[in-house]
Amino acid sequence: MRAGRVVRQALYSPRDPTVNTRRRAISISAEDKKQANLKTSYEKLLMLACANFLPGDWWVTLTYDDTFLPESREESRKYWRKSMRWYRKYRKDNKDALRYVYCTQLTTSRGGRRLHHHMILRYEDDMDQEKLESLWQWGHVHMRKLKDWDEILDKVHYMCREPRELGVYVPGEQMWTASRGLVRPQITYTTFDSDAIDISVPSGCTALSDPVQLPGYGGYKTIIYIENM
Repeated sequence: MRAGRVVRQALYSPRDPTVNTRRRAISISAEDKKQANLKTSYEKLLMLACANFLPGDWWVTLTYDDTFLPESREESRKYWRKSMRWYRKYRKDNKDALRYVYCTQLTTSRGGRRLHHHMILRYEDDMDQEKLESLWQWGHVHMRKLKDWDEILDKVHYMCREPRELGVYVPGEQMWTASRGLVRPQITYTTFDSDAIDISVPSGCTALSDPVQLPGYGGYKTIIYIENM
């Protein structure tokens, strides 16, 4: 899978038919499954972000005033959807597409529980900030431009931090959401006859994610790296 200079490789091998299915399922702990799902979600977001965003695009944080502070993630999503409907119309009227990825996170700072949103937003013009501030009526908007690729990668990692670091994990719940119309990473497949094939970070590239391997699924290993300039 390729997104610009970023490449994700995954190596799959068939399940061993001689291994009992129930025994194989038991050998994979719930924690192993959770960590594999979290890592896969992070890698998918990383590839999507690298295919669609560049240095100079926006890093946005949307917060809530006490008066409008939502009590649940579902309530916060209603505010989000309403503001994005308005913002999408503004972009459409100006013949610009609205492209973003966002997440909702919970902070327990200042002795309370406060939901807020983070977003990577495609830059169109310097009016983005003024317009978004006027449409987000429930709190404050903090925006700044992403200065380089390292910062894009850092923000993607940050958007996936909540379930990884704080243990806030609901099976089946998405860590992040993407807007419509994003470019999808290019995917190619190759079949090998030999079990001796392995994958590793090529020379001249930098690893962005430690290799993950989950033998219980038959054989599954992924790596992700960026090709150096």
